[in-house]
Amino acid sequence: MNGAVRRVVTGETADGTAVVASDTEVAPEPPRVGVVVHALWSSDAAIDLPADGSQPVAEGITPPPGGFRFALVTFAPNEEVLGGGFHSSQTIDMGIVVSGDIYMELDDGVEVRLRQGDTLVQHGTVHAWHNRSNEPCTMAVAAVGARRKAT
Repeated sequence: MNGAVRRVVTGETADGTAVVASDTEVAPEPPRVGVVVHALWSSDAAIDLPADGSQPVAEGITPPPGGFRFALVTFAPNEEVLGGGFHSSQTIDMGIVVSGDIYMELDDGVEVRLRQGDTLVQHGTVHAWHNRSNEPCTMAVAAVGARRKAT
């Protein structure tokens, strides 16, 4: 998904009425090798409700504990993405494959193929992504900041 993505956000007025706070298009972030990211909604802290629907404060790619990021991520075909290497973050990542398919590889060599409709919950593990198909793969991903235990 390389073009803009529609984002509808609701909110609540001071008297408690639900409203559409915004209905806009979100352009992709500046391109990275092998991946296109549409950052849809983020916060660096838990949200207090009711909320008016305005965009919370969020800095950086990875949320702090209690914060979150929600994005559409499109992996280019025939690519080892995110630098082709292994990485991890201090997040719980929850994703669903919206279109295409992709392989998630763990650092012990285990690979899992995820197809359209498949979901993944990743607990800050070391992993890499591989799109071995001839088509892009798009995933909707929500990442929630977590704390890593001291070892």
